[in-house]
Amino acid sequence: MEVFEFMNLCQIHGMPKIMGVLTHLDLIQNQKQLRRTKKRLKQRFWVEIYQGAKLFYLSGMPRGDYMKNEIHNLCRFISVMKFRQPMWRNTHPFIVADRVEDLTDPEAVRANAKCDRKVSLYGYVRGTFLKPKSHVHVPGVGDLFLHDVNALSDPCPLPQKEGKRSLNEKERLLYAPMAGVGGLVYDRDAVYIDLGGSHSQNSAVHPLVEQLQKSQSDIGRKIAHEDLQLLSDEPPGRRRVVFEEDDAQDDEAGSGDEEDDEGVDEEGEDEDAEQEDDAAGVMAETEEDDDDDEGADQEEEDSDEEEEGEDDEEGDEEESEEEAPLWKKDLAQKAAQVPCEFVESFDSRYPIVVGVLASSEMNVGILVARFRRHRWQKRIFKSRDPMLFSLGWRRFQSIPLFSIEDHNGRRRLLKYTPEHMHCLAAFWGPITPQNTGILAMSSSRRDTNEFRISGTGVLIDLDKGLDLVKKLKLIGTPLKIHKKTVFVKGMFNSALEVAKFEGAAIRSVSGVRGQIKKATRDPPGAFRATFEDKLIPSDIVFVRTWVAVEVPHFYNPSTTLLLPAVERENWRRMKTLGEIKRERGIQGTPNPDSLYKPVERKERLSLPLVIPRALQQNLPFAFKPKSAAKKKNKLKRVTVVPEPEEEERSRLLHMMKTVRKVRQQKKRRAMVERVKEFHKKMGKVDEKKKQKQKEMKKKYYQLSAKS
Repeated sequence: MEVFEFMNLCQIHGMPKIMGVLTHLDLIQNQKQLRRTKKRLKQRFWVEIYQGAKLFYLSGMPRGDYMKNEIHNLCRFISVMKFRQPMWRNTHPFIVADRVEDLTDPEAVRANAKCDRKVSLYGYVRGTFLKPKSHVHVPGVGDLFLHDVNALSDPCPLPQKEGKRSLNEKERLLYAPMAGVGGLVYDRDAVYIDLGGSHSQNSAVHPLVEQLQKSQSDIGRKIAHEDLQLLSDEPPGRRRVVFEEDDAQDDEAGSGDEEDDEGVDEEGEDEDAEQEDDAAGVMAETEEDDDDDEGADQEEEDSDEEEEGEDDEEGDEEESEEEAPLWKKDLAQKAAQVPCEFVESFDSRYPIVVGVLASSEMNVGILVARFRRHRWQKRIFKSRDPMLFSLGWRRFQSIPLFSIEDHNGRRRLLKYTPEHMHCLAAFWGPITPQNTGILAMSSSRRDTNEFRISGTGVLIDLDKGLDLVKKLKLIGTPLKIHKKTVFVKGMFNSALEVAKFEGAAIRSVSGVRGQIKKATRDPPGAFRATFEDKLIPSDIVFVRTWVAVEVPHFYNPSTTLLLPAVERENWRRMKTLGEIKRERGIQGTPNPDSLYKPVERKERLSLPLVIPRALQQNLPFAFKPKSAAKKKNKLKRVTVVPEPEEEERSRLLHMMKTVRKVRQQKKRRAMVERVKEFHKKMGKVDEKKKQKQKEMKKKYYQLSAKS
């Protein structure tokens, strides 16, 4: 699930260099099932990326490693693939920082531990040219100001000879600060790497360096809690650690320093500088610069990252500025200031991206995006529920309002997102260029099994005067009825409100249309209206209107990098009303007006139809009302009491009718039986006739065939 979430992130923010690699195929033994699995995953990959996206297959790990020929083919595929650079990265340079250095004055930190820090960031510049004095945004920290940019040499330069299929031993460089690779341990203001020779990657690690690798805290924190004093006349402090090794390693280390152009610690004493030649291959401090400049080294490719230290920078901290490199002069004054929590809660496992912002992107306003709920989401989303947005470099929380545009251009508010179609989402956020991809999440917690991406979209408009409306139905009841003129009450509260709606079309529940005329004096809010037909006192009058809706001005940028690593999952954000009720065990109380109730309607007595005499003259005779009433027969039947002889006579007649009825029924049944027997007999006769005719036709056709 996390893989497809990552692909959605890449799809929205641009994926110039992405290719799928399918592993663990050796676990499927059945070849037919293997082919079916490959086809299904390829189709799924194409749906998420684009049609025809390359998907590479690795057969397995026979001896614990992938096969060399497959890795070689994979590298060749990556090298020859062509990618389209996203428009956002063509106009917004950025740096993926591989080192952070705190240059704050220790005295200022000692005086105020919560003071803002001066930080220098180092990394490769990507995208376009990086200029100093620019506004930048660090996701998880906030908007910052870039004071200065310096270009440094590349720690891993490309080979000088082009067209080579492989690199020799000297050209295989590894540069991974703060990654724990090759005997590395980092401090708050320095990075120490065990060189062990120029290219001895497989050499044994010194026991002391191995202990530094396994340490849970940096050197500065350990020394701060230890009362260690190296010299009697000096206060407890930090000293350089030097190890002795054989001459062969020293020679290799010397060559490695020339190639890697690594620096040394500037905090050591003069005697440390004298021992540098003997211990250069053991431990050195690397320092990278803040916000490397791509235009200084390369124009098309990513700019080369340069290292801060050089071999000629040895000695005491009191050296003159003329002896130091140009880029290192006044480095503390040029560094950007960030909150102290960024340095205190720094964790190298979380990447730091420094993205440059345009001058117009520092403002905040109303953003309108074409939004669609993700097809893997199980529920729809409600307007005014806070959501997490990823837009450009920024990650923030805002309150969206979903709407749809009608055929007349009116943007009508929606309470929920549509099921399978796009809608418009308006929210308050930082101004961003149009056609920028946007991604929304309802929650970023990792302890969930659901698909976390709520929806995707693209920014289409920056509208500060957005006209967003929703339906409003005002209801009133008749106060007085005079033919087709009705005085209505209960719809408005004052004569001023009535004046705003003069001439508006109104309607009754029975379907009679009308129009608002003028307000009356008493009661307040009552008005006079005319209708097409006469209303009755039980009618309800209503008017349909549209009321403007204001987008909530809520913008909460994400500050996860300012929290400790254990608390970053619990970043404080605005919760939805449903989440608050579930946490506190509050049962929702519905609105009584929204509940279904039994409808009790009074029986309506319809009055007789009265047609004016002038109209009766023009009606046809069939439709004219008949004035002559029907005469009712006022005669009543006289009850006759029969005599005993008459009763005996009627009883005998009834018996005779019953006997006759029984005889008729018997005759009817007998006749039905005779008819059935007759049809059965005639059926046999017809069958014999058909058989005889069939034989005669057969003989006739046989004779005709012979002749």
